[in-house]
Amino acid sequence: PVADPATGEPTTAPVAGPAPGATAQEAGPAPGEPAVAPVAVPAAPVEPAVAPVAGPAPVEPVVAPAAVPAPGPPAPVDLVKTVRGIQDRWRRAPDAPPEAKRKLAVRFGRAIARVVEAHADRFRGTEHDPAQRLKQLERLCKRAEALVAAESRDAAAASPAELLARKWRAQLAANTMGVRVDEEAKRRAAREDVKRLQAERRRLGALTGSEADALQARFQRACDRVFRENPA
Repeated sequence: PVADPATGEPTTAPVAGPAPGATAQEAGPAPGEPAVAPVAVPAAPVEPAVAPVAGPAPVEPVVAPAAVPAPGPPAPVDLVKTVRGIQDRWRRAPDAPPEAKRKLAVRFGRAIARVVEAHADRFRGTEHDPAQRLKQLERLCKRAEALVAAESRDAAAASPAELLARKWRAQLAANTMGVRVDEEAKRRAAREDVKRLQAERRRLGALTGSEADALQARFQRACDRVFRENPA
């Protein structure tokens, strides 16, 4: 403290502050105070790079070798005779419901066809030869088509007036001659003929190939037409 010259009392000298415009950081330490060094902020620790851990090597799938089918039993020495005997037993088998019989017949025919196909050289020239059976099926087609009434074969090309005139002339001729044709007997005979042809077709068995499919469709169309023209 400093004594005031006027009163002789001690006074406190004003403390000089920082110069105007100066910030606290720019101002130095107060007189008599030790200077404080700025605290250094430690840098963020650098993590060491970690190498990726290699996993186990992929395991290749084990592929089993394809199974080789076991060879079937050897074919009989007289294969044609054996097949004929099987077909005879099939024809003598007890009757079955229509739907079951149809399915069994299809299955049996396909089995015989596979045997013939596997041993084509041994069936060549027999009734099981595919070429011979195709010829037989074509003959059945022609016989079924021959049962279709002549009026029906060209009905598509004739006009309604021409068809009516043909019917009138046929009726007039029958009345003039005094001959009455038993139409029911004719229809019954046509249906029986078609049934016999269908039985022969079933005995031929299954036939494969585009030519066989076309002949089968042709045969079925002819049979259906005969049944339509000759209702029971």
